[in-house]
Amino acid sequence: MNEVKAHQFGMRDLYKMYLSRGLKLPIMYFLENLLFDITRGVSTHQYLQADELHVDGDNAKHSVLYMSSWTSVIRNSTKKAVELLLRSNDEPVSLVDVGSGKGKVLLVWEEMFNARSEFSILGIEFSKILSSVCKKNLDIVDAKKSDIFEGDVMDFCFKNMNKNIIFYMYNPFNSVLMDKFLIKVRAEIPAEANILFIYNNSVHDDLMEKAGVKEIVSKKSWHPNGQYKIYSPQKNTKI
Repeated sequence: MNEVKAHQFGMRDLYKMYLSRGLKLPIMYFLENLLFDITRGVSTHQYLQADELHVDGDNAKHSVLYMSSWTSVIRNSTKKAVELLLRSNDEPVSLVDVGSGKGKVLLVWEEMFNARSEFSILGIEFSKILSSVCKKNLDIVDAKKSDIFEGDVMDFCFKNMNKNIIFYMYNPFNSVLMDKFLIKVRAEIPAEANILFIYNNSVHDDLMEKAGVKEIVSKKSWHPNGQYKIYSPQKNTKI
């Protein structure tokens, strides 16, 4: 398997952020990305371009760069989605990170729900490089709840999941594969299921509307990484 050969993140990168967006961006990057890794001994913050992921298969051309979500966005959006989804505190819930990368979302979910037996955590990632790093990160924190599906999201079967499902997406792929994914969800998950989509750095909002879901929460931010939307299926719409 190919090794990750991206450059090591350093002060030069923070300086480039400062030049592009002012002092606020490198400060936020440290607080939201670097600090998480430092305090937990993991490695999630270093971005990788699409051609560095070494993915194979028909859908490889639809991949986009890897970049980790901000810690506060994961926590706040998930907390909000859980509040909107659950009618009681003991209903089974499947948390699914579509394009889980190096596992940042899974790691945060482990901290949030490690004592909640009703929550299951799944990451779906088709880059073996990224999933290998993810597994190492999960081992470092002795994660107990997370499972990894190492493969194309189009090969995963959603039919037997819990009736309460929260999908998390940080712009995981381009519009072609996003459309295929939403069609697949519509076809495989029963109409009576309760589904919410958390969409961080939402690039393809038009496809969400086309798939028959509506925006119910919109958190704006000065930076794309800080914004998220939560989508819910419209009534009488099978998705």
